[in-house]
Amino acid sequence: DAIAEKCSVPLIHIVDATLSVMRAAAPGDCGPVGLIATRGMLASGLYQTRFKAEGIECLCNTDEEMEQYFTPGCYAVKRGAIETGGQLLERAAEALLARGARRLILACTEVPLALDHIKSRHLPSSTDTNRALARACVNYWQEMRHIND
Repeated sequence: DAIAEKCSVPLIHIVDATLSVMRAAAPGDCGPVGLIATRGMLASGLYQTRFKAEGIECLCNTDEEMEQYFTPGCYAVKRGAIETGGQLLERAAEALLARGARRLILACTEVPLALDHIKSRHLPSSTDTNRALARACVNYWQEMRHIND
């Protein structure tokens, strides 16, 4: 937010783009959400703070789930074992769903790739944050193009 305030050009925030996609997919029923992300992203509070301001509860994997499912799942994808990674990351997702998440936020690049590879049944209730940001950028470009035509 501090960067956006000082920036002379529009800044498209990945969390705002994610919220927009979530609201379109599930109007009026956005939370609680399960946030699947790296420890660093979780520690930053980037998603949790903005979601909380919107009245949306964020559930995160426990330290044990991170160690058992998320971290080895991501490393499996990075080394090309996408099937194994998908299975582990799906377990991380299922842990969040078991605790009450209605939607999943896939805030790590390996997660959507791996879940898509195993054709996870949880993809329809998931939002890929990078895809949401890309969509927001394209939409902005199209809007600006029409204004300048």
